[in-house]
Amino acid sequence: MKSFKTLSILLLLFVSISCSKNDDSNNVNKTDESLLMERWFSESIEDQDGDTTDVSTLCLFIEFTEELYIATDFTGENCSIEFSSGSLPYSRINDLIYFGEVSQDIKIKITALTETTLKLRQDYSDDQGTQFYDIVTYSRVD
Repeated sequence: MKSFKTLSILLLLFVSISCSKNDDSNNVNKTDESLLMERWFSESIEDQDGDTTDVSTLCLFIEFTEELYIATDFTGENCSIEFSSGSLPYSRINDLIYFGEVSQDIKIKITALTETTLKLRQDYSDDQGTQFYDIVTYSRVD
């Protein structure tokens, strides 16, 4: 189960993203699309049990452009060496971000979006069908 959780966290960081407190109140500013289109640094992951993991040492940056979600992994002192990068097209509908086709169920939910903080929640299930979620907290890169 521990390796599944680790794999899920890594998948979450590179493909779909989420973090912090599960709060059904949606504080997403739906009228300001430009808030999302920034460069963000992964800070922490909170799972459905409330356990928080600091992931800032993983040096993962994400960026939303008008059409692409870009994930870039760095290494080295102060995250100074680019290790890998990839991008996916996305669509945003209200507080949901869909990767690829909107009709597919590859999506994440924006649970918080401010000028300084982005929280993304991803729901997933294990091989037995048990449902889980993670919420990844990002800070905006100046």
